[in-house]
Amino acid sequence: QIGGITKTASGATFDNRKWIKSSTRKGARDIVAAINGRMIAIEIKNINTKDRMRDNQVQESKRVQDAGALYIVITSVTEFFSWYQKYLDNNPLQSDLF
Repeated sequence: QIGGITKTASGATFDNRKWIKSSTRKGARDIVAAINGRMIAIEIKNINTKDRMRDNQVQESKRVQDAGALYIVITSVTEFFSWYQKYLDNNPLQSDLF
């Protein structure tokens, strides 16, 4: 709960009173970013709670990848920065994008 807002699987409640429907479809990634002009979809999983990809998340990952984007699943900030450094090593930032 943050600032009176509690996230639920299908939306959120505000001060335990009002339900706010989520605007994302089931299985949508947690974070979306553009790095060097390429869409990166990031799903965050907590290995300490044995958090796993659900069927709708697996379907979403295939849909995103079929569209030409990258879809990664990370379990820690360290893992993300390791992935990010490898990505930049293979895909240097283009100065003409700035």
